[in-house]
Amino acid sequence: MIEHESGIVGGTFAGLSDSLLILTFHSLDDAASVISFPPLVFRRGLASLCESGYRTMGLEEAAECLRRGRPLPPRSVVITFDDGYRNVYQEAFQLLIQYDLSATVFMA
Repeated sequence: MIEHESGIVGGTFAGLSDSLLILTFHSLDDAASVISFPPLVFRRGLASLCESGYRTMGLEEAAECLRRGRPLPPRSVVITFDDGYRNVYQEAFQLLIQYDLSATVFMA
């Protein structure tokens, strides 16, 4: 299991099959800041999600399912980034492509 002081980001996601997992990040860097998340831990977390059979869905798509009372696809996860930091593009973009995942980025 991969752990970080902000919470569990890897390992087994048992028991979440009926839930929507939303992972929210701000900055992907190694700074000692409350909004920072280490890129290496992020990479390992994405790998763990994929190995566990999770797939991403867009935030709007997830909200629409919830609004209409439709079931969420099994093993769905939403990934979001707040504030549009440059390092999100530099660190996350290629990893998301590599793992065939999507994310929602909120620009400040």
